Parts: sequence; C-alpha cells; structure tokens
Amino acid sequence: MSAKAIENLGYMLEHEMSRFVQKLLEAPEKLHSHARHATNATVFKVTYGYNVKDGYDPILAKAEEAVDMFSYVTLPGTWIVDSIPLLKFLPWAPFKSKAREWQKLVHEFRDMPADFTINQMSQGKYEPSLMSNWFERAEEQPEGRTDEVGLFIKACHLIWAGASIYGGATDTTISAIQTFFLAMIHYPEVQKIAQAEIDECVGNGRFPRLSDRESLPYVEAVYKEALRWQPVAPFAIPHRLGPEDDVYQGMRIPGGCLVIPNIWGMTRDQTIYQDPEIFKPERFISTPSHEAELDIQTFIFGFGRRRCPGIHLAQSSVWLAIAMVLAVYDISPILGADGQPVMPDLKYSQSTISAPKPFRCTIKPRSLGAEKIIRDSMTEY
Repeated sequence: MSAKAIENLGYMLEHEMSRFVQKLLEAPEKLHSHARHATNATVFKVTYGYNVKDGYDPILAKAEEAVDMFSYVTLPGTWIVDSIPLLKFLPWAPFKSKAREWQKLVHEFRDMPADFTINQMSQGKYEPSLMSNWFERAEEQPEGRTDEVGLFIKACHLIWAGASIYGGATDTTISAIQTFFLAMIHYPEVQKIAQAEIDECVGNGRFPRLSDRESLPYVEAVYKEALRWQPVAPFAIPHRLGPEDDVYQGMRIPGGCLVIPNIWGMTRDQTIYQDPEIFKPERFISTPSHEAELDIQTFIFGFGRRRCPGIHLAQSSVWLAIAMVLAVYDISPILGADGQPVMPDLKYSQSTISAPKPFRCTIKPRSLGAEKIIRDSMTEY
C-alpha cells in the first residue's frame, strides 16, 4: 500500500478518527475499546470499503481472532521447531494439528472482507477502497486478450495483500495510540507544547487534517516519540538468513540462521538516543545546537521485503489520532480518594505486539470551543 493511495483515501481516515474523538466525549472511560474500534473501522473502510458495525460484527470478530492467534504464534521462542527445523518431519508433532486449525482460521479471515468487496463490485454499489482499486486495475488487460488464469492468480495475491494490511496495521496502531495517552499523562508539558503548536498553525475552529502534517513539526515529533518510547513490536518478526553466510561489523552470521531484530534494544541505544527512557519529542527536531536523532521510522516498522505492509496506513492513522485528540482534549491522571493524581504504571503485555496494560485517565474538552468542534463534527462527518 503506497503513500499515494493513503493520500487519495485520506478523507476516510479523517472520518473514522473524528468518530473516535466523538466517542471519547460520550464515554471517555472507554478509551481502550474506542481506540480498538476506530482502528479496526479505519482499516476495513480504507482497505475494503466496509463499514464496521458498532455492535457485534462477524467479519471484525473473525479478523480479531486471527490477529490474536498471529500474536501468539509469532512470539519468539514459542515453537521449538523454529530452532530445530528437523522436528517438522515428525508426523505426531503437536504443532501440526494446531497449524491446520489456524490455517482454516486465516483463510476465513482472508476471504470474508474480500468477498464483501467483490459482491459490492458485482452489484455496482461499492465505495472506493484499496481492494476495489486493485481489482479494477487487475482486470485491465491488452485489447482482445482474456487470461482467466492470470486474473485468478492476481485475485489471490490481492486478497492476501488486503489481509496483510489488516494484520500489520491494527494492533500496532491501537498500541501506539494507547501509548500516546499514557505519555501525555506522565509528560503534561509535552501536551501543552503540542497543543500550542496546533492552536497557532491550525487555529481553534476545526480538527487538524492530514494536509496540516508538514505544518506541525512538534506534533510529528510526538508521534515519532510515541513509537520509540514504547515500541509496539519489541522483537519484530524473526527472519531466516539466506543460504550464504553474512558478516556484520566483523561478526559472522551463518547461512540459514534465524535472526530476531531487537527493536527495543535499538530504541534504548544511548549512542543514538539521549536519555532513552524519557519521553522527549524534541529529540527528533533539529536546532542550531542539536542535530535531530535517528528517525525511528527507519527501523520501527521492520526491515526489507518483510517490512510492515500496513506502514503508511498505520503512520497516518496514529498521527491523525494524536493531532485530533490534542486539538480538543486535555489528558490527565485520575484523582484518588485523597484528591491526589494517580499515575498509571508503565506495564506492557509480553507478546509479538506489546500494548499497555489497561489504565485509567481523565479526558476532558479543553474548552467550550473545543467541545463545539467535537459536536459539530458529528454532523460534518
């Protein structure tokens, strides 16, 4: 999925993220479920032109089941066969029956939303989406030529591509949004600086849009720091080296070796990031006395051909959520019985996708004008 595709479908992201902001006004205590629903709705809308239902949604339920399975299966160290490949030849190996069970789940997750788009297209009433655009382009062939086998192969590849975007953009986006809220509770001074930038560059009469992004360098830095401070995939996805040996900084890596990128370690490298445990967005901004530190996006989404397939969607969704929330809300800790702030712990789940453990916070409109922007958006979007 290209950055250009996201640019063309950006209005969909703005619509879904505005709904996220609206729901925070109605029920701020449900931050975690709102973030999950908004992210899922955004990915399905942009990828398939599908509107996720507010209640139970069978397509969403299947997708979340598949993603939960993926997080479990891909956790480094879970399967001994990854370290001892010869075990795959054992006919009674227990992982084989689980693999068959999960294969069925993955195929259902892959096909259900794609079938929706295909059915909508056959009826001529579909909304533009990545999937519909891909199918339209796949059907374009030289005049007088019909290649049904080629079309079938293309369709299979496209359906897998759509599923990959969902798998790569949902839990990562949800975790990053939750981390942003956690950071704003612990670093209120960052929140104030970002809000001042939005007020100056965007004004206080509307939400920030994707088109405002280049005008908001500090908000951009907040977004990058949220990705660095608590990386969503601390150990990325394991990759196996090709058949040839390789050498990195004088160290030999044997051919066929399993390599697990230590993303968390990279974000804590003090030769690259000063005070790595502190949330400091300014580290990504160049000044006469400070050279911007390494852009976290050079490695946080993975490497090479196996880089996150939903990278552009995740980047835009997280940035937009951060900008919209900062424009209209103040985020602060809850108060205890003694009237003192109760700071949430910085505890994260231990899985392929790392997310904050549930926490509580106070989310209030910054002003009556901010509340008006939120309520007006309920009719605009």
